[in-house]
Amino acid sequence: MHSNTELVHKYLQEAKEIAKVEKSLSIERWVKITIYKDCNDVLHQYDLPRNMQERWEWVIFWRRAKFQCLYPRNQITLGFSHYRKVMGVTLKMQDDINTFVAAKAQVTRQERLLKEYVEFRRKDRDLFYDIKKDFKFQKIKQKLSEKKDQVEKAEARLINKVLEWKKNNENGKITIGETKKD
Repeated sequence: MHSNTELVHKYLQEAKEIAKVEKSLSIERWVKITIYKDCNDVLHQYDLPRNMQERWEWVIFWRRAKFQCLYPRNQITLGFSHYRKVMGVTLKMQDDINTFVAAKAQVTRQERLLKEYVEFRRKDRDLFYDIKKDFKFQKIKQKLSEKKDQVEKAEARLINKVLEWKKNNENGKITIGETKKD
C-alpha cells in the first residue's frame, strides 16, 4: 500500500514529465473563460494562455462582480474550458494531442524506472546477477517498447490529422466550428 506522500510524489513526477513533453513539442496550455447569466446566456468570453489567467484572475472576478451588479436577480457563473495549442494554432484535435503527450510522458516514466532499477541493482552488488535472466528488468524493458509503439502510433495519427487539416485549409474548405468571412 502506498502512503499519501508517495502518491503525491508520483503525481508530481508525472506532471513534470507531461510539462517537459509539452515544452519540447511547443504545446501551450490555454483556457477559454465564459461568463454566463442563468447558465445559458453568454455575457462575456476570454481566450487566454493559462499563465495569463493566473495573473489576471482579479479582472475576471471583477467582470463577474460587475455583471452580478447589473443583473442582481440572475445567477452569474464562470465556465472554464482548458485546451492546448500547438505552435499557436488550435487544430481542433485535442484528444489526439492529449493522447500523444500522455504517451510521451509514459515513455519518459518507463525510461526513468529502468534507469532507477539498474542503479538499484548496481548498488546491490550481487555477484550472480544476470541482467538477461532478471524478470523485473525484462518486464520494464518490454513495457518501454510497448509505450514507444504507442507514441509512434499516436504521432502518426496526429501527423495524418494535421496534414488533412492543412489540405482542407489550402483548398479553402471550412473546418468544423469556423465561419467563412467575405
